[in-house]
Order: sequence, then C-alpha cells, then structure tokens
Amino acid sequence: MEKVRAICMSNGCLWKIHASLVPGSKNFMIKSLRDQHGCIRLENIKAINSTWITKKLLSIINVDPNISNKELDIILNDKFRIKPHLMQLRRSRTKAKEFMEGSHKESYKRLLRFIPLLK
Repeated sequence: MEKVRAICMSNGCLWKIHASLVPGSKNFMIKSLRDQHGCIRLENIKAINSTWITKKLLSIINVDPNISNKELDIILNDKFRIKPHLMQLRRSRTKAKEFMEGSHKESYKRLLRFIPLLK
C-alpha cells in the first residue's frame, strides 16, 4: 500500500485525508487534509466507552459531582463531537465517583480492622 485515502462516513461531512508512503521509509506523508468535521460521532464507536468518558470527564465530575447527564452530554459534544448513550454517562459517573471516593465493597472490607478497637 503506497497511498491512503480516508473520508468521514457521515452524510455531508467534509473531513478527508490523503497520504502516501515516503520512498525508502515506512512512514506516510500527508498530502492533503480537510480538517473540518461537520458531523457528530455516534455512540457506537468502540473506543468511546464509559471508561474513556470517565477519563475525559473526571476533573469536571470531581469539581461538580451533581452535574447533570445533559450537561455532560453537552460537554462531550462540544469538546469531542460525540453523542454518547445515556447509560454510558451513568456508568461514567459511577466510575468517577468510585475513583474519587472508593467503592462501598472496599470500605466494608476495611471495617473488619476496627472490630478489635471496639472491644
């Protein structure tokens, strides 16, 4: 493969790239790039899961743990032009909360350490 062409599959989106192999190398050189996405990526992209969303929104959820799913949806749309499913947002919020506060299961395991102190 010496030349590569990629386009966005969304209707009406103008994003596309052309690249070709640099002679004597394994690298590609971009020949042209139209870097204007006019689309919103849908939630079926496999890399966009609740773990990825949690990493991107952790600092925002940390500052405002009560931020609504609608606001999180708007932030993701503005920053990354994606439209995640509501369940992904709920899972992300749960994961962020567990990351910041720890899980209930782990907290209960630690309670056993305090039993000798109560006697």
